[in-house]
Order: sequence, then C-alpha cells, then structure tokens
Amino acid sequence: SGSLFIYGKVFGNIQSNGAVQTANGSEVHGNIIAKDVAIGGKVDGDLDVEKKVTLGDTSHLSGNLKASILTIEEGAKFDGVCSMEKNSHAITSETWKYVKI
Repeated sequence: SGSLFIYGKVFGNIQSNGAVQTANGSEVHGNIIAKDVAIGGKVDGDLDVEKKVTLGDTSHLSGNLKASILTIEEGAKFDGVCSMEKNSHAITSETWKYVKI
C-alpha cells in the first residue's frame, strides 16, 4: 500500500498505491501499476501510472506506458507505445482544438 524501492530482481507484477522506484542494475519482469514510477534499471512489462513516470539515464523499458506526465532522460531506452492521459481522460486531437497558445 506504500512506496517501494527495488534494488534486485522481481519476477511478477507490482501494484502500489504509492511510488515505485527501481535502482540502476535492477530488473522487473512484470507489469507495474502505481501512483508514480521512476525507472533506473530494466523493466520488461507495461506501466500503468496515475501521475508521473521518469525514465532515468540508465533505464530500459520494454513495454507499453500509460501516464499523465512522462520524463525521459538522455540515455534512456524505451521500446513500446506511450499513452498520455490526464485525469483519466485521454488527450486526443479534439482536446487540443480548444487549447489557446
């Protein structure tokens, strides 16, 4: 129910009401569902994140990603499809018609 910091290897899905952070050199083979996620190691699975995902400079994500905010640092590797959502409503081209710049 709280936050989690992963230093080793996890084989299976992770679900947290808090933040999930993986250290450099760590591995997760499974999906992650959390409020916030910061990846420093390798993740082979999908991310379903309520708020922010950070892919660190040593990260490698192989899977699909759904989040409201995404930060990708230089050197990060991402193989998958990204879906940006805000407040559980997908941002579509219809939404952007009403944005004034």
